[in-house]
Amino acid sequence: GKVLAFLPGIKENLATGFLISFYNIPFALGTLWLQYGTCRQFGLAENRARLVVYATAIGTMFWKYTVTDYSQVTQGFFLMGTVHFLLRGRAGDTYRASAFFAGLIVMKLVNVVLWAPCLLYLLILHRRDGREFMSQAMRFASIVFVAGLALLLYNYLRFGDPLQSGYSSAQNKFTLAFLRRDIADSLFTPQRGLFTFNPILLAAIPGWFVFFRKKTPQAVLLLGIFALWFPFMASWVSYQGGWAWGNRLLTLIVPLVMVPLGFLALRRAWQKIALGAVLLASFYIQTASVYQHTSEYFVILLRLEERPDERVQMPPQLFGNLRLFHHKLAGTTGSYPLKSFGVQTDGPPVDTSEFETYQGLHLWFDHMGRHFKLPLTSLLHIPLLIALGITLARTFRSFKHEPTQKTMEPEQDESGVIFKDYAEDRKKRST
Repeated sequence: GKVLAFLPGIKENLATGFLISFYNIPFALGTLWLQYGTCRQFGLAENRARLVVYATAIGTMFWKYTVTDYSQVTQGFFLMGTVHFLLRGRAGDTYRASAFFAGLIVMKLVNVVLWAPCLLYLLILHRRDGREFMSQAMRFASIVFVAGLALLLYNYLRFGDPLQSGYSSAQNKFTLAFLRRDIADSLFTPQRGLFTFNPILLAAIPGWFVFFRKKTPQAVLLLGIFALWFPFMASWVSYQGGWAWGNRLLTLIVPLVMVPLGFLALRRAWQKIALGAVLLASFYIQTASVYQHTSEYFVILLRLEERPDERVQMPPQLFGNLRLFHHKLAGTTGSYPLKSFGVQTDGPPVDTSEFETYQGLHLWFDHMGRHFKLPLTSLLHIPLLIALGITLARTFRSFKHEPTQKTMEPEQDESGVIFKDYAEDRKKRST
C-alpha cells in the first residue's frame, strides 16, 4: 500500500484496500482445483468436472467474495481441502485432512462444528472395522487437537478466556429464535436467499439423487455439511453477515453443494438448454454483484431511514442492486432518482457521490481509468467476458454426443473400505 501511495494522487488507505482485495484469489483458485480433483475422484468425466468448476466460479456468490476481503472464500479452501483428502483416502490423506481442518478452525473457531459430519463419514466408511475407524478418527484429530490447543492458549493470552475469540459473547448470539426468523428467508428470499442469489444451485438438486445412488457415503458427507452449517448460520443474530451480498456466511459451503451438478443428465437438448439458461441467469446476477460495490445499496437504504414512506417501497437487495447495476451500465452514477427503483414519490434523488469507490463500475481498471483519465482502460473487462463465454460454449459443446454418464464404481475390501489403494496400503503397514 505504501509503495502504491507514491503514485500521484493515490491515498495509502485506498492502495492498501486495493491490495487486500486480492488476498482471496489464490485461495479461490486452490478451492476450484480441489473441487475439480474431487469431481474426478467421483469418476466424473473431465468435461463434467470442468462444468462444475466453471459454474461455481462464475455462477455463484463464490465469485463475488473472491474479490472482497471477507474470509469466507479462504475458509472454503480449508473446508474443500478437508473434504478432498478425506474422500481420496490414500495413505497419509487423513493427516492432510486434519491439517486442512486445523486451518479451518484457526480461521474461525466456530467452524469446529463441521467436525461432526467428517467423523460421521469415517464411521460409515469403516463401519465394519471398529479398530480402523478409531485409528482414522485419531489421525484426523491429531493436527486438529494441536491447533485447537494453540488457539485456546492464544485466546487466553489475548482475551483472558480460552473460549473468547474477539467476538464478545458470540456463543449467546446463536438462538432458536433467530433460526425460526431466518431459516426460510435464507433459502429463497431476494434479500438473502441462498437459491435466489445462486439459481445454479437449483439446477444441481436433481444431481443429488444420482449422487446418492452412486456415491452414498460421500453424498452423506457433503449433505451432512450443508444440513449442519445452513441452520447453524441461520440461527446467528446477523441475518446475512452485515452489509453483504446475500448471506455471505454460507459462501464456504457453496463449492461443495455444487459438486452434484456434475451428475446431471445432459443427453437431451432440452436438458442442456435448461441448464444453460439457469447458468446464464446466475452469471448475470454474479456479474451485477462483482461490477458494483454492493454496499452502496445499503447506504442508499440507510439514507432513506429519515424518509420512511419512500424507504418502505424500496426493493429487496437483489432487485435493488440489479437496478443499480443497470444505472451504472447506462452511465448514471452517484445520484439516483427513487422512481427508478419503483418508488412512487416526487422526492429528491438519493446521492452517494461522496464515496469514491461507489462511482462507476467497481473494477480496479475502471477506477484506475477514471483516476488517471484513461477511459479506454474501462474496456479491459470485455476480453475477459468474451474468454469466459468461449470457454463455457466449448464446455457445453463437449456434451453434444455424450453417452450415458457412467460413474466409476469404487472397489471395496472385506472391511468395507471404499478406496482399494488405501486399504491395500493399510494392510502392508500392518504386516
